[in-house]
Amino acid sequence: MRDDRTIGEIAGEFGLPVETVRALMDAWEARRNDAARAAGGGLTEGTIPVGRELFDRVTAALSDVLNGRDPRLLEIPPHLAATEFGQMLEYFNRFMAEYLVMSEFAGSIARGELDFEPPRGRMAVLSGLKTLQSHLRHLTYKTQRIAQGDLAQQVDFIGDFSRAFNSMTSQLRDAFERIDAQRAELETKNRQLEEARRIAQHDMSLAVNVQLSLLPGDPPPDDAWDAAFYFRPMSGVSGDFYDFFRFDDRLCGAGVFDVSGHGIASSLVAMVAKWEIYRSFRKNLRNPLNEVPRKLSGNLVAAIGPTTYYITGVIVRFDGAAVEYVNAGHHDIFLKREGRVEPVRTGDGRIPRGLFLGIEDLVGEYEVHSFSALSGDLLCLYTDGLVESTGPSGEEFGDERLVAALRGAPGGSARSALDHLMESFFRFKGGLELGDDCTVMVLRKK
Repeated sequence: MRDDRTIGEIAGEFGLPVETVRALMDAWEARRNDAARAAGGGLTEGTIPVGRELFDRVTAALSDVLNGRDPRLLEIPPHLAATEFGQMLEYFNRFMAEYLVMSEFAGSIARGELDFEPPRGRMAVLSGLKTLQSHLRHLTYKTQRIAQGDLAQQVDFIGDFSRAFNSMTSQLRDAFERIDAQRAELETKNRQLEEARRIAQHDMSLAVNVQLSLLPGDPPPDDAWDAAFYFRPMSGVSGDFYDFFRFDDRLCGAGVFDVSGHGIASSLVAMVAKWEIYRSFRKNLRNPLNEVPRKLSGNLVAAIGPTTYYITGVIVRFDGAAVEYVNAGHHDIFLKREGRVEPVRTGDGRIPRGLFLGIEDLVGEYEVHSFSALSGDLLCLYTDGLVESTGPSGEEFGDERLVAALRGAPGGSARSALDHLMESFFRFKGGLELGDDCTVMVLRKK
């Protein structure tokens, strides 16, 4: 008799009602019994001539299929080969054989092995797998063409996927067209920028040449004073400037100045200011020296108009051994005498310092300090690009290092003293670039 537990397992495996499975097995057993009687087996009703093992193997094969395992083909007993039941088992084996081939074929597609030779057969599932393989091959070809830059490729299969694929290629084509347009625009702008850079570089070179042509190239010769200077813009043009005032074949004075800011604008202010200072110095050659800066701010505003730029500077004037000195918001000047280096001070110990130059409505008095120079005295005038410049540690060069360098400078010419000072400065810089314009002037009394 059949085991109801076995019927329940089969029903569970295939998702069928138990009654349905029981009816199918009853019909199957009846057909087998009929076949056995026709073969002379003399079997009684309800017996199972093929044995319970064969049923179990059929059930196990179907269970393997449903659980993703490769089923084993059945061995058909010889006495059943010519029966309808044996024919059914043959069809079962053929189905399982084709299932195994289709399973391997489907696995190759899943692994992306699209050149796998499709098996022969007419099962609908196999036909679907062949169609899928063909579509995937075609899709691979289309994708390769797209990778080669042919964004006009389209596909017309697999329904929603085709629409999504075609939409993607259209979006890619539009995106690349926009990228090409943007690249062309960038190339045009780069050419324009390069041309603007070339023009700006040319203009900068012209500005540098103009500024240098307005500044003294060498210190003027003089019987009473030996002069040397160092001038280096941070980049191209400079807001620093300097001048020597020579009239009637003698050096009457000198000055060092610094326009606020950097670049071409500061250099333009510097060019105008240099001319105005020179003109004012000459005009007031017989007047008190403080007349030069006192009237200069008004002259600068009249020449260039109101501006946010201002100027600091120091001016010295010579008359034999007499030296006059005026400071317009600038750094001190240092005097080296008999090995001692100190800032120039008034008789009561003050350092004379006045207001900035070039600011409209900023009017003030400038104090003139006078002293007598001795033979061998050294005067040092400079801009903040010297003392405020930093070294690798971030520390400024400062007044103390300046004093030490001047103290250690050799006697003799102004040039040898300046060279010693600048060697000390660049040794302190340690190879760093200048962060500001730098101007230094050394004047030595003969």
